[in-house]
Amino acid sequence: MEKYNPHAIEAKWQRFWEEKGFMKAKDLPGGRGKQYVLVMFPYPSGTCTWAT
Repeated sequence: MEKYNPHAIEAKWQRFWEEKGFMKAKDLPGGRGKQYVLVMFPYPSGTCTWAT
């Protein structure tokens, strides 16, 4: 098995994603434009003072 070479692999897939437009946001139906959707709330790292 070949050793993993991230530089060669990343360039190939980034080019593929760019050509296919996978990382482009599309306008929503009805002319509402683009929206931001929060899938997960930020995870607090460190001491959480508000929960005590």
